[in-house]
Amino acid sequence: MVSNDNFKPISVGELLTGSLKFQIPSFQRGYRWDKKQVEDLIDDLKKFVLSNQKSYYLQPLVVRKIRDGVYEVLDGQQRLTTMLILLHVLYEKMDSDNKDYYKGKFYDVVYSNRQPIDFENLDKVDPNLGMDEFYVHMAWRIISKSVKNMVGDDTIYRTKITSAIFHKNEREQLVKFIWYVVDSSDDLNAIKIFNNLNKGKISLTSSELIKALFVLNREKKSKKCQISRNNSPEYESQLQKINLEWDQMEKRFEDDDFWTFISNNNPDIQTRIDVLFDFLTHKPIDNYDNDYSYRIFQKIFDKEESDTIPEELQGIDDFDILWQKVKEVYYRLEHWYEDVNLYNYIGFLVKYGKTPYEIYAYIADAKLKDNNWDINKTIKKLKELIKSTFGRNDTLDSIIELRYSNGSGDQRYLRMALLLFNIETYNRAGIRFPFAKYNEEGWDIEHIDSQKENNIVENEDRLRWLKFVIKALMMEKQTPENKDLLKTAISLGNALYEEGKDTNNNFPTFYHKIVYYYSDKMTSLNNEDDKHTIDNLALLDQATNRSYHNAPFPYKRFCIIERDKKGLFVPMCTKNLFLKYYSSSDMASSQLENMRWRDEDRRNYLAAIREVLGVFFN
Repeated sequence: MVSNDNFKPISVGELLTGSLKFQIPSFQRGYRWDKKQVEDLIDDLKKFVLSNQKSYYLQPLVVRKIRDGVYEVLDGQQRLTTMLILLHVLYEKMDSDNKDYYKGKFYDVVYSNRQPIDFENLDKVDPNLGMDEFYVHMAWRIISKSVKNMVGDDTIYRTKITSAIFHKNEREQLVKFIWYVVDSSDDLNAIKIFNNLNKGKISLTSSELIKALFVLNREKKSKKCQISRNNSPEYESQLQKINLEWDQMEKRFEDDDFWTFISNNNPDIQTRIDVLFDFLTHKPIDNYDNDYSYRIFQKIFDKEESDTIPEELQGIDDFDILWQKVKEVYYRLEHWYEDVNLYNYIGFLVKYGKTPYEIYAYIADAKLKDNNWDINKTIKKLKELIKSTFGRNDTLDSIIELRYSNGSGDQRYLRMALLLFNIETYNRAGIRFPFAKYNEEGWDIEHIDSQKENNIVENEDRLRWLKFVIKALMMEKQTPENKDLLKTAISLGNALYEEGKDTNNNFPTFYHKIVYYYSDKMTSLNNEDDKHTIDNLALLDQATNRSYHNAPFPYKRFCIIERDKKGLFVPMCTKNLFLKYYSSSDMASSQLENMRWRDEDRRNYLAAIREVLGVFFN
């Protein structure tokens, strides 16, 4: 049996008595280890079993005894659960004798007010049932794959890890917890101990501590009514309701489309659901205190008077009312996401630094002064706020006059303008702009027509550029001029490949010939700076952009079409311009004209930008 001596190292093998059950209380989150954390543990164990160390210590396991063989886990549940998954995976690889010996001896992990998880049949756990099932299933797949790959020379890892985890022999290498039993029979004290243990730890977030306060509130109500929690259906049903609603909200935030829209995939937010509490407590955007929201909730719980408590939360002495306010924030975010207009405009504002609460407050302040508010006025205020994000460049003409080559921050505003051009185009089509895909791939500003200046210096880069040129020339109808350029490109490419350098300095001359060939030969825009205006710029994904930097227009067009044919994300306006949708449809165009970026194309493209952005700046 497990000893209750505190701070005593206890091996995992000592927990394999067949009679131990560990209960995760309702005020804690469930199992939430991600891929990296699971893989890191496996890697640590592999390093340990090949070392000379006798013990590998997991984090302390802090528990409260409920009754014989049943313990409530106050700290350490993530590693305790991961270790149970690992035990079951390793068990499947044992020989029949060891399987018979350890059958029925594993400890169990159960969750208060949650559906039980069948750890003995992890392959049948449905990841769609809830957050606990999702993360448990993911950890099982990662661990199963790692153990499955321990074959051949790597079999030693599986053998030694199995021995270190299952055995109790002190002469062997052992994986151990630090065992600590809290001497308390009081549920309220247990929650306070949990908060004190975890406050400030990276592994526990503000939202998880807040959840403990909601459970503590239910405990206080139960105590006040002198009803024990064990025979209070009302207490259990309320806790189940909060847990269910919490899990539903938490799962919603796991949707990358929803999450990116509302947070811009902010890496400073520890747990995604924290955004709800940051909204409710009006956390400033420049405040990086991870416990900010928790401190506000703690003050409300303690009935402490403080100027830091938002006005609408002042005087609330019932956490059931506070929970309703949390849900109101969640439903507001959901409404923003579901409404295409709100989604697109708010998504842009979040992308460029506005918090959801700042956006809400800006609109709410205007509502107070207008008794006839409607959705059209909300959209108008959002457009007004979008315009203000451009700062000093807050007129349409100032946007059009920006230059890519300037070092004064023009590139930032150009990127904002091109993104807004795309978002409003999606908006008019009744489509949500895919912020998650846009963020995931990263998008650069790229010149549509190649720059005139030759900045291709390295031999390898010149060979790559010639490859693009040859492919572009071969896609055209053959003409004497085309054949001559193709012949020169192939000859120059062979020379660069064989000699490793441009011995006769032929590349610069040929480069300018190609730029001239694929530009409008009647153009009046001969100044290199004219290449850097917004009518010659578009958003292109970073990977593709870097692969064909300075490639001629027809090759870029080819890449965009190929990407679109594969179903990969291409911003609508980028696709439109390369397919010449902005050019006059009543003009007959030759194949060569489709392969060139002409003055007329630039004028039509600019006219489209002016018209679309005009709804924000005029």
